[in-house]
Parts: sequence; structure tokens; C-alpha cells
Amino acid sequence: MTASQRVVLNNNRIRYIDLTGLHPNTTIYLSENDITQLSEEHYRPFVESVINSPENTGRVLIRGNPLACSCEILWLIYELKASFVFQDARCYDGIYLENVDPDELFDRCS
Repeated sequence: MTASQRVVLNNNRIRYIDLTGLHPNTTIYLSENDITQLSEEHYRPFVESVINSPENTGRVLIRGNPLACSCEILWLIYELKASFVFQDARCYDGIYLENVDPDELFDRCS
């Protein structure tokens, strides 16, 4: 699936998935699953490939997942500043991932 342009996995009760090896222009549909963590191990390779790609079009549509937006996303929010890769992502408390303050998260987690 490395050259796929679109991977649709909505509504499948997925708890975790490893996106390593997917093409950086792929859109992954993971809405309405049970994903709670955006682990660095499983997501960082894809996110880095997206932000390093000239097209920068790869995205993860992840609406309706109960994401825990705590220290485990520091790599995404503070280090890579790449929350834009995860579209319509909300923390379990309702805050959009893109609105999580990177400096506040860094202070809390360091």
C-alpha cells in the first residue's frame, strides 16, 4: 500500500494503527474509531514524510476518536508543529488538536 492515495478505514473500532511506510501524499480516513493515542512510534514516520514532501498533501482524517492530548503528543505539537496533518482531530475534552498550545504542553510535560 505504499503508493496508495487514499486508505479508508472509518468506523472499524480501530484502537491503534501504524502508518509507517505509507506514501506522503496519502489521505487516511480513520474517523469514528477508538483511537486514543497518536503514538510517536506509529505516526511519526508518516508525519515526517508528509512535512518533508514537496507536495505536503498527506493527511489523516480522524474525526470522532477520543484522543488523549497529553505528553505523548509533544513530538507532534511542539517538536514537529504538524498537528495540521491530523484533520478534524479533537481531544477527548473537545479541544481541537490544532488549538493545543505547544508551549503550555511543553511546560507541563518537561
